[in-house]
Order: sequence, then C-alpha cells, then structure tokens
Amino acid sequence: MAITLKVENRERIGTREAKRHRRQGLVPAIVYGREAEQLSITVREQEFMDKIGYSPSTKMISLLDKSKKKTQVIVKDVQWHMLTDRPMHIDFLRVSADQRITVPVILVLEGTPEGVTMGGVLEQVLRDLELEVKVSDIPEKISVDVTELGLGDSLHVGDLSLPEEVLCHTPEDSVVATVVAPSVVVEEEKEEEEEEILEGVVEGEEPAEVEEGEEEEPSEKEAEETPEED
Repeated sequence: MAITLKVENRERIGTREAKRHRRQGLVPAIVYGREAEQLSITVREQEFMDKIGYSPSTKMISLLDKSKKKTQVIVKDVQWHMLTDRPMHIDFLRVSADQRITVPVILVLEGTPEGVTMGGVLEQVLRDLELEVKVSDIPEKISVDVTELGLGDSLHVGDLSLPEEVLCHTPEDSVVATVVAPSVVVEEEKEEEEEEILEGVVEGEEPAEVEEGEEEEPSEKEAEETPEED
C-alpha cells in the first residue's frame, strides 16, 4: 500500500524562497521522470519524517496536491543538513506500479551465528542490495539468516535466496557478513591503539635543539651550586 504525502506547488524557486519554506516547516522538493514536466513542490517536514524518515528503503509514495490529484513516486534522493540531520531537499521520481526500476533495498541479518556462540564476532559488511524489480513488488527489506555461520565463515550475495521477480545487480562475490575469530578482533584493536600512541608522539612537542657552538643555559639549581670566580 502506497504512503500518501500532501504537497503544495512552489510558485517561486531559489535560495531565498527555499529558506523561507524551511522556516515554515516545509521541505523544498522536485518531481521528475517519465518524460513529464518537472514540478517544484513543498512537503511538510513533520509528515515526511513521520512517514518516511531516515529509512533507506524505497517505498511507493502517492503525492496528493490541493486539487486532489495523485502522483505515484519513490524517493530518489534526500539532502540532509550535516549538523541537524533535517531534510533540506527531496527528489521524487515518477513511477508506475508495473514499471521496473533499480533501487537499494536494506539487508537485515537475523539469528545468532554458531561462530558467535563460540566467541566469534559477527560483522556485517554489506548494508543493502541493488535490486531491479517492479515498483509494486519492491520489498521493504531482505532478511538474511546467519545462524549457520561458523568461525571464519562468510556469507556472499550469491548465497542469498531472493524472490523470483527480483534481479540483483550487486556482484555475487560481494561479502554480506562474516564471523571473525576473537584473536583477529583483539589484534585489530591493538594495532589501532599502537597507531594512536604513535600519532600522539608525532603530534607532541619535541625538545628544543641546541645549535652547534652554543651552550645550554644552566638551571637555577646548577647556577646556585656553581662557585663564582674571583
């Protein structure tokens, strides 16, 4: 079922107008694709965050304008503020339910690997898959069972069971997850600590060098102990 977002057309564009919209709790956005005219719109920030938010998955969205006209889209890109993590601008791509597109779909690891029960550490290397699929069939996520992974084992994209209607564009030899032996993890942490110590030595102040021909000035204690010449 498609998510519905209420939108309004933007009559004016530009940096000043975009800032004004953001102060009003609106996010500037554009709608493009399917050889139709590009539209400039605004979306209420709170509604977008409540219904879409930071989810990396691509969902079918129905944009509803004031005239009750609906436009089927997916989120193509979101520009986030680097400090506040608020949405600054959104790109929506027009789609149809039977259209095939390539989108990223998140990978979710499920279960406790056998290697973890033996003291190993599970590391997820790949976070999503590039899947070609009909818009109406876009999965919210791809669940991956990792319970059979032992110490030193790795799971690759080619090992995954994907729906028949899905075509995966991520290379089959890409590592999805691996169970690392504890000694490897400890060794990596040790190397990181040694690097930090070395960096600290390099960044620290070095003692001043005495140029050739110059003598170091004696300390106050040495000066007191040295008898004056007659």
